Parts: sequence; C-alpha cells; structure tokens
Amino acid sequence: MELQRLTEELLQTVTSLNRSCIPQSVQEPLKGENFLLDYLSAQNGCSTPGALREVLGVSAPRTAAMLRALEEKGMLRRCADDCDRRRVVVQLTEFGRTSTEQMRITLHAHVRCVLEQLGEQDSRELIRLLGRITEIEAGT
Repeated sequence: MELQRLTEELLQTVTSLNRSCIPQSVQEPLKGENFLLDYLSAQNGCSTPGALREVLGVSAPRTAAMLRALEEKGMLRRCADDCDRRRVVVQLTEFGRTSTEQMRITLHAHVRCVLEQLGEQDSRELIRLLGRITEIEAGT
C-alpha cells in the first residue's frame, strides 16, 4: 500500500470536498451557533451553558457570546433552573425550534440526494468507513 500517496489523496479530496462541493446550506448546520441549536434540540430544547461549552469544545466566553447572539435573535432564552435557582438553564424558544427543524430538513434533503446518487452499496460503505474512522480517532 502506498501510504504516502493515499495520505495525499485523502487530504486533497477532503479539502476539495470541504471547499467546493458542500453547499453552505449543508455546512451551516454543522458548526457554531447552528450546531449549538441542533444540540439543544436533541436535548429536548434544554441544557446548561457548561454542557454546551463542553460539546462545542470552545471557551466559556465564546459560549457566552454565542448564547447572547442567539438570545438576541430570539432563538433561545436563559432562565433559572426550577430545581436550583442558582443554576442557569438554556432553552430553545418556539422560533428556535422551528428554525432548527427547517435547517435539519434542508440538511437531510441534501444528504439524501447525495446518497441516492451514490447508490445503496456505496452509501453503506461510506457510512461504514466514516464510522471506522470515528472509532480510530476516538481511540487516539
């Protein structure tokens, strides 16, 4: 196996895929504020700033800035926890829920289109390989 050549090919392909092939409508839900909204949605619309910071892998000030920006857009609200009034809880608003759901619908439609063009066998192989890469990376 020509590991050096394969390394270069993989890096070139991933770079090309990231730069030109993936439309903004697909990239946006996977990063920053949209990723935060999607995570909140998956957590039944509720989490803590600390948990969000850990999931996002960013600093506390960056998390606070993202929460402030999303709050100003009407996507979420911060309030005291019902059980412990000293603890802050972040909740999606109805506007945040509908926006996140629309974003998810757009993302799924695009991915479905790509998978249809790949075909079932190649799609399964792609998913298997990406899962394997995730396992390897988790072990390092």
